[in-house]
Amino acid sequence: GSLKLFGGLGRLCARLENSLAELGYGFILACAPTPLAAQLFARAGLPARIRHGDALRTGLGQLAVDTLGLPRESAALLNAIGARTFDDCLQLPRDGMARRLGQAFLDTLDRALGRVPDPRPGFVPPADFAATLTLPAPVHEAGQLLFAARRLLAELCGFLSATGNGVQRLAFALAHEDSADTCFTLDLIAATRDLDHLVSVLRERLERLALPCPATAVTLKSELLLPAPARNLSFLPDGREHAEAVGRLVERLRARLSDGAVRGLGTVTDHRPERAWQICEPGNGRSTREAHPLARPLWLLASPQPLKETGAVPHYEGPLALLAGPERIESGWWDGDDIARDYFIARNPAHALLWVYRERRHDGGWYLHGFFA
Repeated sequence: GSLKLFGGLGRLCARLENSLAELGYGFILACAPTPLAAQLFARAGLPARIRHGDALRTGLGQLAVDTLGLPRESAALLNAIGARTFDDCLQLPRDGMARRLGQAFLDTLDRALGRVPDPRPGFVPPADFAATLTLPAPVHEAGQLLFAARRLLAELCGFLSATGNGVQRLAFALAHEDSADTCFTLDLIAATRDLDHLVSVLRERLERLALPCPATAVTLKSELLLPAPARNLSFLPDGREHAEAVGRLVERLRARLSDGAVRGLGTVTDHRPERAWQICEPGNGRSTREAHPLARPLWLLASPQPLKETGAVPHYEGPLALLAGPERIESGWWDGDDIARDYFIARNPAHALLWVYRERRHDGGWYLHGFFA
């Protein structure tokens, strides 16, 4: 009923053959008007392409009785009376076959010919994906495992498409002959079933993986699956595509540099500059748009640096010219880390813009706290 959707039987078969060949499987692909007949042709190793019922009887008649998968006693009885093909069985009296072989044998013949219904149970996919690929030869370098792992990822993406899911965490295990398995995981920012993206992230991870000894097999398991329904494509780029591109860049960087090496920044509602930010997951930082009298620099020093002062003028690689300010910040009295400062935007002789402040407590003094880009 869906042949028109796939462009006809020939294109559908070609698509299946190409997909199976890419996964490295050997196969016999057969088509027939009934599912049991197609199964019998494939079991016999015949790539049949029977479209109509009137040709089904002729095609089935040539099949050997062995393809029916009969019990040993039934097969021996048919062989003893000279019934060695499907057509030979159809020539025998039905009443006699029912008495000697049982009604189930006649039902099998009728289902193959389409004389009686042959309902098939619906396919229920497993809850998770797990597959192992044995390597044809031991692999010494982790990067060389990408070709084999890509086949497993292709199978995973087919499983995800069929179940309407995306994967957010993958677990890999590399088997060795003389050592424990090498295990690692890939954590993604968002669930996906994009094969090319999964391959690119895995490539970055394998490039920094050292094998203790040659690998002999690769196992892939899905540890976290989330619903990922299909969606319409947009003619023009939109905000969602930009967010996906940023997320995929972060995933590739983490795969190459490690998870802890790529972090996000979020703002915190606090007037003290050193406490107005926090480390978070990329893309999950909270952004605030507070109105400040002066601009804020992107680069803050880990701790303010004291500046020399000559004639009441602060110096950093020369005397500083104060361009804007002061912005007074007094805060933190409630937690014992209170500050009282007057901030200025300053410029040194090299025309670098600095964020400096004058301490209003203790012995005063000037300090450098950040640089503007």
